[in-house]
Amino acid sequence: MSQYQSINVIDVMESRENGDEPFDNNLPYKEVDAEKSLLLKPSFPKPERGSKDLRLSVYILLCTLFFGFAVGFSLGFYAFGEFACEESRESILSTTEITNKLSGDTFPQALASTASTLALIPFQTGPPRQLIYLTRADAYELLLESIPLSSSTISQYSNDFFLLLSGLDVQINQHYCGTATAVAVLNSLRYLRSSGSHEDGVDIPFDLAYAPYPYATQGDIFDECTKNTVISRTDGGVGVNGILTQPYGLNMGQIAKLLRCHLDSTADSGGGTWDIQSHLVDKTHMTLNKVKYELRNALSDPNSRLLVNYERGAIGQAGGGHWSPVGSYSEKWDAFLIVDVAKYKYPPVWVPAEKLFAAMATVDDCGSWDYPNAQQHLSTEERNQQPVKLSAAILTKLGCEKKLRGYITVKKLP
Repeated sequence: MSQYQSINVIDVMESRENGDEPFDNNLPYKEVDAEKSLLLKPSFPKPERGSKDLRLSVYILLCTLFFGFAVGFSLGFYAFGEFACEESRESILSTTEITNKLSGDTFPQALASTASTLALIPFQTGPPRQLIYLTRADAYELLLESIPLSSSTISQYSNDFFLLLSGLDVQINQHYCGTATAVAVLNSLRYLRSSGSHEDGVDIPFDLAYAPYPYATQGDIFDECTKNTVISRTDGGVGVNGILTQPYGLNMGQIAKLLRCHLDSTADSGGGTWDIQSHLVDKTHMTLNKVKYELRNALSDPNSRLLVNYERGAIGQAGGGHWSPVGSYSEKWDAFLIVDVAKYKYPPVWVPAEKLFAAMATVDDCGSWDYPNAQQHLSTEERNQQPVKLSAAILTKLGCEKKLRGYITVKKLP
C-alpha cells in the first residue's frame, strides 16, 4: 500500500493567513494513519496547481448540481479527496467516471457518513441588514432605477409611492393603522377615474369638508356596507367604537372586506372590476423569492396596490402588529419601502426583503374572530380593557383564532 501523508491543517491555515501557498513544499507534513486522515496527500509527485484547481472545480460543480449549493459545495471537497486522490491514480478522472461514482453505491455511503459533520457546519451569512429611513438623500436615490445610464429615471416599482403620498393621512389614533392604510390606497386610485360615473369600479367617499372633490377619510370610509361586513360600530370612543375595543384594530379579513365595500370587487365569485386577494405568509410552503416575486409584480403594475400586515418587532421597530401600504422596491438594496401611516412615529422606511418576509410570517392571536358583532358579548369591563394580551374569556367570547399575517393585493382587472 502506498504511503500517505496528512496535511497539518493548523499549519495550512496559518500559511494561508500569512499569504503563503498552502501546498508549499516547506510545510511540515506529518506521518499519520491514512484511514484517520480527512485530507490525504499522496506521496507520488504533485500535479500542477492548475490541474488540481480544475479537478476541484469539476467536483464542486457536479456535487452542486446533484445536491444544491449548500451541501454540494462541501461534498465537492469531500469527493475531491475521496476520488481524485485514490491510490496509484495520477491521472484526472473523466466526467463520466466522476458521475458514475456519484451515482453509485460508494458516494451515498460517504454522504451518510459525513452527514453529521456537515450538519455541524453553520450556514454563513453576513450581519443583519439595517433599515434605511427616508430621511436622507441616499434613501431617496433608491426610488430611482439602479441601471447605469438610467440614474435619473424613476424605478418601475416607485410609481405607487408618489400616488400614495397624495392621499395618505396620519392614522388618527394608534389603532386605526389598517383604516388609514385602506384610505390611502383608495385615494391613490382616484387618479384612475376617467369620470365620476364609477364605471371603473372605484367608489371614493365624499367628505363634506372637501366636497365636491372625492377624498376618503378615516371617518367617512365606514358606511352601511362596512357595518354589515367589517365592524358594527365606528362611533364613540374606547369600548364603543369596535376598532377601539378588544381585540383592537382590523385584521386581514376585515381590511379586505373594507376595500371590497368601495371597489367593485370579484369577491369570492362572479364578475367585477377589481380583484382583492389576501395572502397569508406561511414559511412552510412560501419562500422569500416567491413572495418577493408577487410583491414586485404588484408594485410594477400601475393598476395595482399593495398593503402589508406585519409585526413591527420583527423588523427592529417598537410596537406590535401594524398595517401600512408599500410604495416601492429597490433592486439595488433588495428592500421594500413601507410608507408608514403612523407618521408621528416613523417616516417611510426601506425594509430588507428578508426582514419584511419574516415580519409578515408572524401570528396574530386574534387574526380571525366573529366580526362584526361578537363584541356585543363582552362585558363593559372587557370592552374597556386596554390592549394587552387577550384573556381566555375574551378569546372565547369573540371566537378568536390565531392566523398568520401577510399582505393584500388590489388589482384592476383587464
